[in-house]
Amino acid sequence: MSTNVHTIYLYPKDPLFFRDGRPFSMGEDTTANMLFPPMPSVFYGALRGLIAAHNGITDGKIAKEMTESVVIHSIDLRYGNQADVGSVVEAGNFDPLFSMPLDIIAFKNEEETQGLEFRQKQGLDSSFFKDYELKAAEAQKIQDIEDYFLNNFSLTDYLNDSQTIFNLEKTAVNLNKHKISEPKIGIGRDKTTSTTSLGKLYRVPMLRTEYLDKNDTENTDWIRTAQLCFSISFSINQCDNLELPNSGFVKLGADSKLVRFITDNTDLTIGKPTFSEDEQFFKLYLASPAIWNGDTDFAIPNLFAAAAELVAAAVGKAVYVGGFDMAENKPKSMQRAVPAGSVYYFKLRNTENAAQQLNEIVELIHNKCISDHRAHEGFGRAFIGKVDTKFLTTNAN
Repeated sequence: MSTNVHTIYLYPKDPLFFRDGRPFSMGEDTTANMLFPPMPSVFYGALRGLIAAHNGITDGKIAKEMTESVVIHSIDLRYGNQADVGSVVEAGNFDPLFSMPLDIIAFKNEEETQGLEFRQKQGLDSSFFKDYELKAAEAQKIQDIEDYFLNNFSLTDYLNDSQTIFNLEKTAVNLNKHKISEPKIGIGRDKTTSTTSLGKLYRVPMLRTEYLDKNDTENTDWIRTAQLCFSISFSINQCDNLELPNSGFVKLGADSKLVRFITDNTDLTIGKPTFSEDEQFFKLYLASPAIWNGDTDFAIPNLFAAAAELVAAAVGKAVYVGGFDMAENKPKSMQRAVPAGSVYYFKLRNTENAAQQLNEIVELIHNKCISDHRAHEGFGRAFIGKVDTKFLTTNAN
């Protein structure tokens, strides 16, 4: 099967609406919950719809069949200092952003992060893992850094140097400063009379993906100083004879807002770590949510069953993936996913030829989508990194 890899950039100009998988209906659960960045399935559906529309396919079932060969390799949230993204041509000006790894923490009122210490366990506890643990260096309150993201250079440093420390204000990007909530109040209408239906009031949190700042302290005018956008790298079977547009507009999000897109095949490189013979541990970082077999948090050991065992993990609260099947006109079944930023620690079962084994794992997994389910939609994008083992020989509790 012959395929071509393409990359398109999506530049939002209007507020968008991305919600989570929780039930939401007018008059009952009247407020929808925002989810940002959105699930990979949002972009997968939008991409297939764009390809079908550009090729004149209007029937939902035919469109679903004709675009089945579309495979997403990566979806990146991107950040750039641009005054007007509507005229952007050089998409490479936008740096990719990655969720903060969950084995990185920051204590309250501290600007610098710390890595959780990878230790041998002392005594018994109720943890899932029996021999190793991830533990904070001090018993202090930890601040929420969920909205802080790393660029590709910082992520490369993290994967190649497990002791990397990040400054939250200088090195990381705080998404709270680059997205503006614009609540929208809506009503339901009676289809027969076109009048307002009683009790069908709802509220949704629209999101504007730009950073606004004042010209000066006395001026009330605001100017755009930064912008968030998205990029999608995907492939499609050449045998399907589907043409792809170079630019245009695509519907995105639950409110089907039009978003400008431009084709730009700029390469993105995330440096691969190189392992030596004296190493036997490695970590796997998830850049996008993953759906494992059995809807569990720890099904991933199946991937390395013969070569390595799972010994520790920093996994976030589960998220739920749903959606709506336009071709079948019905909701998709809900699935439980491990969130982006989750990190798994592995140990080689056999240390003979350790470097070769570890480097083969890097080639197999690094920057690939490995989710047990819906990997072709961009779920489970993974990167391999090094593990700091200096605390394994300590007796600290």
